Amino acid sequence: MKSKIPKLPKYSQPYLAEHVCNKNYNAHNALDDVSMLNEILKAAKVSSVDLLKHTYSPGDHLLQENFNMNKLKNLPSLHFLIGQGVVKMTTAENISGSGLNFDHLNLIWKREGEDGLSNVLSAKNSIGKPRVSSDKKLVCSFVQKLSQLFADTSFD
Repeated sequence: MKSKIPKLPKYSQPYLAEHVCNKNYNAHNALDDVSMLNEILKAAKVSSVDLLKHTYSPGDHLLQENFNMNKLKNLPSLHFLIGQGVVKMTTAENISGSGLNFDHLNLIWKREGEDGLSNVLSAKNSIGKPRVSSDKKLVCSFVQKLSQLFADTSFD
């Protein structure tokens, strides 16, 4: 809505109903809320394409649950890398949430080197987003630091 009607002081549904449709309604009544939302979207000329950009599919919840479970399982194995300054917590969470742990990273490095690590970290997932990050500078920096750590230390 902010892209369709920029610079409003607020974007609550009752405010939008008044500002866009010149109407007051029984806010927080489910049926009235849905009806008014429909009117607001029509009045603001929000297309289905615009609307879909800002909605979640039923599968998104499952993907988030899988990410959280993977993160819970794999993040502890990456604490060493965080402590060594090889990776920041946010990136470690993305790595672990994608299903990778320390042993996976070590095995990829042994088999395919830096290119293998870069490819795995930037590979697209099932919804077309990068597995860990699309930031090439971040991935490159992490891969270099991790490769140096693996080259200097044996983790068998």
